[in-house]
Amino acid sequence: MIVSSNFLRYQEARKLLFLFPFFIGLTLWFEASKLDVEVDSAQEKHGHQNHIQSDQKKSLQELDEAELTRIEQRFLKRRARLKDTCLRLGHPVVNEYSEIVPSHFYFPNTLFDDKSLDMSGCILPRTGTGGWNSFWYGSSEFDKTGRFSSFQAQGNKVVKRDQWEKKLKENKPKVLFLTARHPIQRLISVWNRRFCYGTCSSDQDRKLAKQSLEKLQRIYGKDKSDFNELHAEFDSTILDNKPGDHVMPFSTLVDLLVSDLHTLDSQSLLELGLHTSSICHPCDIPYNYIVKLETFAEDYQYIMKNVLGLWNEDFTAKHKQVGITVENAASNLDYEKILGDLEPSKLNELVTTYKNEMEMFGYQFDSETLQFQMLD
Repeated sequence: MIVSSNFLRYQEARKLLFLFPFFIGLTLWFEASKLDVEVDSAQEKHGHQNHIQSDQKKSLQELDEAELTRIEQRFLKRRARLKDTCLRLGHPVVNEYSEIVPSHFYFPNTLFDDKSLDMSGCILPRTGTGGWNSFWYGSSEFDKTGRFSSFQAQGNKVVKRDQWEKKLKENKPKVLFLTARHPIQRLISVWNRRFCYGTCSSDQDRKLAKQSLEKLQRIYGKDKSDFNELHAEFDSTILDNKPGDHVMPFSTLVDLLVSDLHTLDSQSLLELGLHTSSICHPCDIPYNYIVKLETFAEDYQYIMKNVLGLWNEDFTAKHKQVGITVENAASNLDYEKILGDLEPSKLNELVTTYKNEMEMFGYQFDSETLQFQMLD
């Protein structure tokens, strides 16, 4: 594969921190920008509350002691698997708050940090953000006082000051959680959300999708002599045409990942939001609860009942409904067809790209049957 001279220049520039503002702009691709949090949070809050209320017809399964014990053991297994994978990859594991070495950068809208609830966590794109906001609204003292408009706005304060890891060492929250989802499903969900067109829910989403494509084009299109034919879809002509369901095919995003993974510098990879280990640093932070989107309702109920003790008569019906309906599982997405349309070699490369992440969080994928599996 041809390596563009731009990438070499980016790597050098990163050392000088010259392109840091540009990199921050890339976060718009997969999550709302830091500046958008305050503007969007009111609409998001209203939407999430309506979402929960519309799900009141669904039955809430109260977990008994045996089921809660099962979930507790499952949390322990998830933590053990994460530690084993870190060690296999040659990465030391941080097990206690006192062992944290504050040294990492975190991105806007990914941190939940609320001292009034005695909990903190790192939330990946497309892994249940709405559910955590539905819990935060009305539960957090910082929402009740109106100090922050969402957990993202609250978390962005520590992101801006680069203080989260330092605060973890000082406050030692009872709950330190990390969200997860099958990484290949999450990738498809991110692509469907950030590169939509016909499937977009609003003109604003279409505008954001076009901006995302334009940002990719800037990365690959500056030096046309080195422009990889693999990414011809990024040519400016596509921006003048009216795309179908998406402004960029999923296969193109896969090409970017499996072919250019090692030419993109690490900072760019972080901001693409494509690797759990890069975003939330699971080997370096002693997360005691790995909350999976696939088991969100059970995981959430266990934490509220057995850890924080919030599941009582004062805990509203709305808050108890959090997680009953799985978020981000768009009904218009046919995961098997999307993956089945890939060339077999590209599909295998995609699976290999996410192999370590799947192992770390207990997921598998069968390339023959196109079936997703969760181990626990």
